Amino acid sequence: MNWRPRNETEEDLQNEGRVAQLLASKWDCEVHKLSEFLYPVDWVFSRQSDVLAYGEFKKRHKKYDTALLSAAKYYRMKDFARQTNRPVFLIIEWPDELTYVNLSKEDLELDAKIGGNSRGQNGDIEPVVYIPSDKFVVIK
Repeated sequence: MNWRPRNETEEDLQNEGRVAQLLASKWDCEVHKLSEFLYPVDWVFSRQSDVLAYGEFKKRHKKYDTALLSAAKYYRMKDFARQTNRPVFLIIEWPDELTYVNLSKEDLELDAKIGGNSRGQNGDIEPVVYIPSDKFVVIK
């Protein structure tokens, strides 16, 4: 069976760590990396041991009118927000700004469409959702 290789590089982890530190400072909280095998998101945000929210981080090298996200990931994140009664943020670092959208608060009942990229890997073309960029809040 052709399983999809992990695409997370050391550079990806460094970018993630840098943005986690920035958010911890800006939002006055702690940011903890979560196990990708146990959670549908990258981070949990906490303050004094209280869970405040969860977050998924993506870095994009080009700005588009919409943010593309795997439909499977989107629906798992929405469901996780309902189950935990905590907000779940999709945080995207674009070339010129850092933004987020609260997937649990925004009225984002998005329909899945076929999309993806052309790396030629198993699973590259899949159901995806397109989140309009005007739904995102600028962090910096």
